Amino acid sequence: MGRRSQFRPDGSRFLGSMNQRLHIPVLAFRGEDDPYVLPQPVYSSHDWANDYRVRAVENAGHYAHEEAPGTVGPQLTDFLAGLPGPRLLP
Repeated sequence: MGRRSQFRPDGSRFLGSMNQRLHIPVLAFRGEDDPYVLPQPVYSSHDWANDYRVRAVENAGHYAHEEAPGTVGPQLTDFLAGLPGPRLLP
Protein backbone atom coordinates (compact mmCIF):
# COMPACT_ATOMS: atom_id res chain seq x y z
CA MET A 1 0.00 0.00 0.00
CA GLY A 2 1.43 3.37 -1.00
CA ARG A 3 4.78 1.80 -1.87
CA ARG A 4 5.75 4.20 -4.65
CA SER A 5 5.21 7.31 -2.51
CA GLN A 6 6.26 5.95 0.87
CA PHE A 7 9.54 7.86 0.79
CA ARG A 8 7.88 11.23 0.18
CA PRO A 9 6.76 13.09 3.32
CA ASP A 10 3.06 12.85 2.41
CA GLY A 11 3.41 9.19 1.48
CA SER A 12 5.03 8.20 4.75
CA ARG A 13 2.40 10.16 6.73
CA PHE A 14 -0.34 8.38 4.81
CA LEU A 15 1.26 4.99 5.36
CA GLY A 16 1.60 5.72 9.08
CA SER A 17 -2.05 6.71 9.38
CA MET A 18 -3.13 3.54 7.59
CA ASN A 19 -1.15 1.33 9.95
CA GLN A 20 -3.58 1.77 12.85
CA ARG A 21 -6.49 -0.20 14.19
CA LEU A 22 -9.94 1.28 13.47
CA HIS A 23 -12.23 2.05 16.38
CA ILE A 24 -15.38 2.38 14.29
CA PRO A 25 -17.73 -0.34 13.04
CA VAL A 26 -16.73 -1.75 9.65
CA LEU A 27 -18.96 -3.73 7.30
CA ALA A 28 -17.20 -5.28 4.32
CA PHE A 29 -19.01 -6.81 1.37
CA ARG A 30 -17.24 -9.28 -0.90
CA GLY A 31 -18.75 -10.71 -4.04
CA GLU A 32 -18.11 -14.44 -4.02
CA ASP A 33 -17.24 -14.32 -7.73
CA ASP A 34 -14.73 -11.44 -7.36
CA PRO A 35 -11.46 -12.46 -9.05
CA TYR A 36 -9.56 -9.43 -7.71
CA VAL A 37 -10.37 -9.17 -4.02
CA LEU A 38 -9.58 -12.61 -2.68
CA PRO A 39 -11.37 -14.08 0.37
CA GLN A 40 -8.33 -14.51 2.63
CA PRO A 41 -7.37 -10.81 2.93
CA VAL A 42 -11.00 -9.79 3.46
CA TYR A 43 -11.69 -12.34 6.17
CA SER A 44 -8.36 -11.82 7.90
CA SER A 45 -8.74 -8.03 8.11
CA HIS A 46 -10.62 -8.29 11.41
CA ASP A 47 -7.32 -7.55 13.16
CA TRP A 48 -7.57 -3.98 11.84
CA ALA A 49 -10.93 -3.06 13.40
CA ASN A 50 -12.57 -3.56 16.77
CA ASP A 51 -15.95 -4.25 15.15
CA TYR A 52 -15.39 -5.90 11.76
CA ARG A 53 -18.11 -7.75 9.88
CA VAL A 54 -17.96 -9.41 6.48
CA ARG A 55 -20.87 -10.31 4.27
CA ALA A 56 -20.35 -12.62 1.31
CA VAL A 57 -22.56 -11.74 -1.64
CA GLU A 58 -23.56 -14.71 -3.79
CA ASN A 59 -23.69 -14.35 -7.57
CA ALA A 60 -21.74 -11.09 -7.47
CA GLY A 61 -18.23 -10.09 -8.43
CA HIS A 62 -16.11 -7.02 -7.78
CA TYR A 63 -19.06 -4.60 -7.86
CA ALA A 64 -21.35 -6.47 -5.49
CA HIS A 65 -23.34 -3.34 -4.60
CA GLU A 66 -24.23 -2.86 -8.29
CA GLU A 67 -24.58 -6.53 -9.18
CA ALA A 68 -26.75 -7.49 -6.19
CA PRO A 69 -28.34 -4.32 -4.79
CA GLY A 70 -31.26 -6.35 -3.42
CA THR A 71 -28.81 -8.24 -1.21
CA VAL A 72 -26.37 -5.49 -0.30
CA GLY A 73 -28.88 -2.69 0.27
CA PRO A 74 -30.92 -4.28 3.07
CA GLN A 75 -27.79 -5.56 4.84
CA LEU A 76 -26.22 -2.11 4.69
CA THR A 77 -29.44 -0.50 5.94
CA ASP A 78 -29.62 -2.94 8.87
CA PHE A 79 -25.96 -2.30 9.71
CA LEU A 80 -26.41 1.47 9.68
CA ALA A 81 -29.64 1.27 11.69
CA GLY A 82 -27.78 -0.61 14.41
CA LEU A 83 -25.18 2.11 14.88
CA PRO A 84 -25.49 4.66 17.66
CA GLY A 85 -26.07 8.29 16.81
CA PRO A 86 -28.57 10.51 15.01
CA ARG A 87 -30.74 9.14 12.23
CA LEU A 88 -31.33 10.82 8.91
CA LEU A 89 -34.05 8.41 7.86
CA PRO A 90 -37.17 7.53 9.84
